[in-house]
Amino acid sequence: STPEWTPARLRSINARFANASPQEVLNWADKTFSKWAQITSFGPTGMVILDQMSKMQLLPRVPVVTIDTLHLFPETYALVKQVQMHYDPKLDDLHTYKPQNASDLATFDLTYGSLLWQANPERYGYLTKVEPTQRALKELGLQAWVTGRRR
Repeated sequence: STPEWTPARLRSINARFANASPQEVLNWADKTFSKWAQITSFGPTGMVILDQMSKMQLLPRVPVVTIDTLHLFPETYALVKQVQMHYDPKLDDLHTYKPQNASDLATFDLTYGSLLWQANPERYGYLTKVEPTQRALKELGLQAWVTGRRR
């Protein structure tokens, strides 16, 4: 069962891990949550976490999730393939989530307009990042996730 997350408990956890190593944080997550994942965009900090998870033999038991906004650079898609090959077979089951009802950029643009990011950045962010993340959390039954984002 998931512990109760009161403000006091969160402050205590933040204090405990203020100077902790990534290994300590990942070990804690693995002991605390039965269903957790890494959500990554394959940036530098996410890659460090992924590599540490591999070294700690958390892959493939702990899922890795990425959000494909359909607006990524070709180099990003190439990097994802390269990373999958590097960690093969541990990263065979990379969970990729895209905007709902749009499997490619052409469909997204037809449905929402090619300049949605400019016309309505909040809606764009929701459709391409928030909703796919929420869907990943629900479909995978996750209690928690780690990212490369700093506090």
